[in-house]
Amino acid sequence: MNKEHLQTLIANYINGFESFNSDVKGESNESYKWAVVQRFQDHFDINAENFADMLYRVWRESDTMIDSVHQQPFYALVDYARKESETETVRNMFIALYEPDNGDLSVRQKKIDEFIAKSEQLKAKYYPQSWRYTNDQRAVMAYLFLNDPENNYLYKARQAHEFADCVEFYDDWGSGTNFKLPVYYRMCDELVEEIKKHPALLETNKSRYEVAKEAYYPDESLHILAFDLIYASQVYGLYGGITYSHPNTATKKLYLERVEKAKQCKEQYDMLLPQQEKLAELLKLAQNAMPAGSSVTHKSYGQGTVNNTDGQCITVSFANMEQPKKFPILFSIINGFIKPMDSDLYDRLKEHADLIKNESGIASRLKSTEAEMEKYREYMDS
Repeated sequence: MNKEHLQTLIANYINGFESFNSDVKGESNESYKWAVVQRFQDHFDINAENFADMLYRVWRESDTMIDSVHQQPFYALVDYARKESETETVRNMFIALYEPDNGDLSVRQKKIDEFIAKSEQLKAKYYPQSWRYTNDQRAVMAYLFLNDPENNYLYKARQAHEFADCVEFYDDWGSGTNFKLPVYYRMCDELVEEIKKHPALLETNKSRYEVAKEAYYPDESLHILAFDLIYASQVYGLYGGITYSHPNTATKKLYLERVEKAKQCKEQYDMLLPQQEKLAELLKLAQNAMPAGSSVTHKSYGQGTVNNTDGQCITVSFANMEQPKKFPILFSIINGFIKPMDSDLYDRLKEHADLIKNESGIASRLKSTEAEMEKYREYMDS
């Protein structure tokens, strides 16, 4: 996510806040979202004696969050609930949609798909020619959000895609029957984490509650605010001053491949670095146990005297040899070629035997990984 672009958007949102959150007649007041969520929380009752009447009242209170003049998916459910009152079809659809999923977004997506499919069956039964009554991904995500705003997000395709391009979130959440809920939620989660780091935005958001004329949902998760930022950025022209592109599918694919490669490099580096650090610690331990002038015993050459240690190697002089010999310290000890006077050293190194035996491989892989990371440095924080 492009943090610089996001910071500009947040600044523009703060600057324009009063203009699109006004109670003056004829002007916008996007704070209605907070009111609608609270109304839903107060009045939706899955166990209502007359589910259709309850749903109608909730629909009336939902303002334009879901329905519009041209599309009325929520009202369609009210109508179906009345027509299917004996079989409780719509109530059962909501019961299934609101069934706990333990945070598994793949399960949640499946519930959304099933809700859409059942709604389409009802539309085909009662209004086969009416596209206005279509319940799609956006609408059903809204029903989930209204019921549990702490764990769900609102969605509008045009505004969400524009925001994603601006902040360079190029992972594709798809559309229609191929919608990937975890991808869209991940973008929103990343946005929320950035919002939390912006005190001025949090204070601005808090101010809406101070002038509220009805109860607003507390929005502890900041999920309403996240959507409002996404929505307002496009609707109220908050992209002014930001230069960004609308990459095509191939460009996005290439970008994501590089992000994934950067991620793999980072994971490899994070795995190898602690191993390298542990080897350095063990090497220091061995060097301290075999200082210059100390005695060691070699498996073939017998007793010798340590001349010095040089990096990962030790140089030893033997009485029956003209030239001193150089050995890799850790490898020679763990494989029994050299025995230091400190008899405990071997035992202390033995528990890391596998690591020591792969010492050169780790160093080589770490070096190549660091070189590879340089190629993808700009994608590391994407």
